[in-house]
Amino acid sequence: MSLCAAMRPARARMRRGATAACRSRVRQGRPMSGCGAGAIPALRWSAAMNDALLRVTGLSVHYPIVRGVLFQRTVGSTVGIEDVSFTVSRREIVGVVGESGSGKSTLLRTLLLIERPSGGTVEYEGRSLFHATPSEQNEYRRRAQVVFQNPRSSLDPALRTERSVTEPLAVRGDVPVRSAQGAVTRALAEVGMETTTGDRFPDQMSGGQQQRIAIARATVSAPQILYADECVSALDVSVQARVINLLLDLRDRLGFAMVFVTHDLGVVRALCDTVLVLQRGRVVEYRPAADFFSAPTHAYSRELVDAARATELEPHR
Repeated sequence: MSLCAAMRPARARMRRGATAACRSRVRQGRPMSGCGAGAIPALRWSAAMNDALLRVTGLSVHYPIVRGVLFQRTVGSTVGIEDVSFTVSRREIVGVVGESGSGKSTLLRTLLLIERPSGGTVEYEGRSLFHATPSEQNEYRRRAQVVFQNPRSSLDPALRTERSVTEPLAVRGDVPVRSAQGAVTRALAEVGMETTTGDRFPDQMSGGQQQRIAIARATVSAPQILYADECVSALDVSVQARVINLLLDLRDRLGFAMVFVTHDLGVVRALCDTVLVLQRGRVVEYRPAADFFSAPTHAYSRELVDAARATELEPHR
């Protein structure tokens, strides 16, 4: 099933009094031409995109190969990622795609300061993260949040929803209790969940509801950048569509940027402004999404796009 068929976007007012109900409409106010099963979201590739929030330059992560038990020695290394460069502008959604083992997870762990790079730099608002002080790194962690692949694993089954959503604010330690309660109420409302949901445990909710709670937890602290690790792959297609629409709506209203790691090009087509393709840890293509889907330049990218087209179901006749 295509995402166009699964999504049911709300009708929005456009220019000159016209209205349109299309997930691929241009944000500046004009509906995109040629909408349908093959429609591609228009990219806001302009001077505003040069306002880099995150800048990655020549990033490499190598893992040592160690031999021996008592007398260990390093005999070489294996590449996690090699010479990766890209930028994330404010409000931009960058999709990171590639097959299993291409380096997507290694890149994400490095951006989250879990992995230490072998080379290259990661700059956040012009400051190098791996040469920053501990307090500066903690400030980055406050402004960068994560939505994981499986909400059943990422939500503590022993915590009620309200407590789970409050956790990022509790970790900060500088938010008054009353302000935290108000922020949690707003975060739940932002993701379309009722306040009464706060008293429920994760196993009392569906997978889609759990992922909404995970998104509320990630956005309650007003992050500037959101990292999403295959965050819709565990959901069925119709729920995927609703979560994708939710993420787009939250990005437009809250103004965060996003790095979206996925293997699903259908999701990338629906959500992302820019596409970064990894193969064996290296960037083989980095382009606006519209250009990538209409005319991929690298052979590996063409294989990915062709495979995605081949798996789309034809409409029943």
